[in-house]
Amino acid sequence: MKIINLLKTALILIIVCFAAPIISNASSSNILSFTLPSGLPNYNEVYLQSIGSTLYVNTELTGKVVVAREIKSDTSLGKKYYFDFNQISDTWAEMVFDNPILNFNEIILLGTRGNVLLKKSAPGYDILVYKNGTSVGTLVSRLGFVNGTINFPDSQLLDVDSLNVSIQKPDGEKHKGKVIVANDRNIAFQFSGINSTFIYNGKSDLVIRLRSKSILIDIDSWGYTYDVERIETNKNNLLAKVYGLEPNRQLNIKYEAYEGQVIEPYSTIFTVEEINKGKPLAMVQNDNKPIKFDLFLAK
Repeated sequence: MKIINLLKTALILIIVCFAAPIISNASSSNILSFTLPSGLPNYNEVYLQSIGSTLYVNTELTGKVVVAREIKSDTSLGKKYYFDFNQISDTWAEMVFDNPILNFNEIILLGTRGNVLLKKSAPGYDILVYKNGTSVGTLVSRLGFVNGTINFPDSQLLDVDSLNVSIQKPDGEKHKGKVIVANDRNIAFQFSGINSTFIYNGKSDLVIRLRSKSILIDIDSWGYTYDVERIETNKNNLLAKVYGLEPNRQLNIKYEAYEGQVIEPYSTIFTVEEINKGKPLAMVQNDNKPIKFDLFLAK
């Protein structure tokens, strides 16, 4: 929730006023105040292992990025990063920072079309490492959405305009995703509509096209969907279905209740078999709000 609160309350800084001229250079000291025209702006959250001097952004998602700003651990705004913004194709722009970003925790990129929250990669997130022809890591389809980052320690990604990602079904059918940001070692991507048909024996085939060749990466993967079961007026049981994991695998569940919403977990740990047999995960009161939760592998 903190990024939503930040975008709602802390756009004191920024960005662009749709009725006003666009900032011509993000290094300018002229920061425009911004009032959200309707609701929240779009944003994507991605994890990177490094940023460095240059970052490529998909402007179909962000538009022109006008501000890059540190977010501190207490969610307050930290230092401002200065950069040159160069549109290099219809889809891609290059952000060249005045000083290389060597250490970071979270950085928000604010654009005219959407925003990107960059986070330092953390254990347990969907970070894949592809090296010497093999991959390490796991992808998780959460309610059909897959957000991941792949790191290439041995490669340099030079031609982002030819870059694309897809997940391939066992029968060869491909489902294309979106690359959100990239640099010379990392590609952060997103898929939607990914269900159990894309996962076979706990594996998925991720296809990365780099320059003139495609790389087929066989990766561990699993996913889940959810449903609700009415108990009484304004009370539901939260149910789930898990695919791609053995029945005896244990999963932890993390919840985050919205204001005015009550979530009462029946347990904090379940086996895949229990979940798939219909054991309720939690009771949710005030069902006119979304249910925010996540399943992850128990240690």
